[in-house]
Amino acid sequence: MAIHKISDTTLRALKPDVSLVDGKARLDDGGGLYLLLAVKGGGRAWRLDYTIDGKRKTISLGTYPDTTLKLARKQADAARKDIAAGTDPSAKRQANKAAQKTQIQADKREASGLPSVTSFEFVAREWYDSRVVDWSDSHASRTLAYLEKDLFPWIGKSPIAEIKAPALLECLRRVEERGATETANRLREQSGQIWRYAIATGRADRDIAADLRGALKPHVGKNYAHITDPKQLGQLLRDIDAYAGSPMVKTALRLLPLVFTRPGEFRCAKWADIDLLAKEWRYVATKTGADHIVPLSDQAVRYLAELQPLTGNGE
Repeated sequence: MAIHKISDTTLRALKPDVSLVDGKARLDDGGGLYLLLAVKGGGRAWRLDYTIDGKRKTISLGTYPDTTLKLARKQADAARKDIAAGTDPSAKRQANKAAQKTQIQADKREASGLPSVTSFEFVAREWYDSRVVDWSDSHASRTLAYLEKDLFPWIGKSPIAEIKAPALLECLRRVEERGATETANRLREQSGQIWRYAIATGRADRDIAADLRGALKPHVGKNYAHITDPKQLGQLLRDIDAYAGSPMVKTALRLLPLVFTRPGEFRCAKWADIDLLAKEWRYVATKTGADHIVPLSDQAVRYLAELQPLTGNGE
């Protein structure tokens, strides 16, 4: 227990211009509590010295006379209890200030109609901004559209830490019910990424999307239209040979079955990437950014050589 040495009578007797008492710049009250007689601005300030984790620290407890001797002692006692429990009063104060600042920001955003900084929408948009630089434009726009259409209207304003798995499942069920099972499953995966981001940034404790594994209908992919009958495929190739359109289109139709690349990448092929002597077409895939090397058969080289006099001087 602290041994008190300061009295209210002593404090009331202090003159405004006194900065030293018995040659000392402070009055000690015991237990680390003291009153500085002269601080910047001409005031008098309460301080508490303490030790925690082997480190000597000091915190401010207000200024006199706004903070009375009784109140200063009460605050010092509360700080000592924190120290005894292993809590640093200074760190606790900083955490409280940060929480108050966050709450003020949240109140301002809510008053202006914006989602709060702890809401699902705010965290999701923050996650989106941190990932979008690595995505293609189509993937980025599709991802944001899913969030804005299927999740934000329902759970966007709710604090992400308070959202339960059934609420998220209800949103995904709506998507599923309109027949978009692939979108529903993709949204569940993206929600898991958002919740894990929230955990990493201190705004959630667990990934509720993980609880929904197996809760949605699995997506069954559909095959694109294709030919499996060799006779039909042969007829298609003969029809291509009989095509009477432009030489560029005819060459493209002849080449595509020989290279098996994405139609978009094939359509944008450049002469600078094609080496007829080495029988190679080298290019960087637009979707993945990976280097691709496409071997060219003798037949493909012949088709390209026939086309080169027409477009070889261009890109």
